[in-house]
Amino acid sequence: MCEEFDHDAWWKQCIRRFLPELVLKTIPELYNDADFTIAPKFLSQELQDTLQNSDEHKSSLYVDELVEIQLKTGEAEWVLLHIEVQGKGNRDISWRMMLYCCLIFAHYHKMPIALAILTHKRPKREIPGIYEFNQYGTQHRYVYNIFEVYAQNDKELLNGNNPFDPIIYVAKKFRDYNGSTREKEFKKFSYLKEVAVLLNNRGWSIQDRRDILMFVGQIIRLRDEELKLEFEKFNSNLRGENKMLEKSFIEEWIEESENKAFTKGRSEGRSEGRSEGRAENMNAVVEALASKGMSPDFIAEIREICMKRS
Repeated sequence: MCEEFDHDAWWKQCIRRFLPELVLKTIPELYNDADFTIAPKFLSQELQDTLQNSDEHKSSLYVDELVEIQLKTGEAEWVLLHIEVQGKGNRDISWRMMLYCCLIFAHYHKMPIALAILTHKRPKREIPGIYEFNQYGTQHRYVYNIFEVYAQNDKELLNGNNPFDPIIYVAKKFRDYNGSTREKEFKKFSYLKEVAVLLNNRGWSIQDRRDILMFVGQIIRLRDEELKLEFEKFNSNLRGENKMLEKSFIEEWIEESENKAFTKGRSEGRSEGRSEGRAENMNAVVEALASKGMSPDFIAEIREICMKRS
């Protein structure tokens, strides 16, 4: 019997790490108006205080996050993210989204932008995205955003240029590889190779690619030792082909740091700011790469880049 996967923790990690990319994928209008140079504020305590007496919030089938996102206008919006992590809930999702909205408004006089992420189809009797009430002349219609993970196109996710795409892809495929049978292990192996190739071919930052691979590795856990070794060899070959991209990224990092050091030196009346920045950053880069477990050969190559620039 395979151990139960912690959907709640996994989704929360993904959301907190790639929130701008998630917003771009699901509510592009908000992304265009948002100022993500200011870190979003996760209002965990406010949400907990709001929903503490709600039985809906106690279910392990849901993940809820309340986030404050700064806008370019200087104002801020509250965004309620609700994820149905294992498919069917025990109540109509639109009723639940309306309840959350009312509770937040009652507590804080804030009307949140709402997004429900559905990993599996809801019952046919439901119409996700709309809550309607019409009784004896009293009418209410509440509309919120929905994103259907199960309805996303595999090819588009694998060919997309949003770092959240591979996360959506593995979340969609969870049922396919959840288990430890031989057939499941080969499916996991196939999915891992697909994502590894995707990451290798994208121009995303090293940190983004590593974090995506970490999230993918959490949900796709190979247990077959032979397949583990085969995938490690496959991924190692890909990384070898991609070294120049990593070098390019690090060169940009060095250049940015040197410019900051030079600007600081000029402001302090010193002409040697850039050369000091180069020397300091060579040591910093080497230490950072060593702490990330990079090979001595690769670190030596990056040191050479630093030396040539000094």
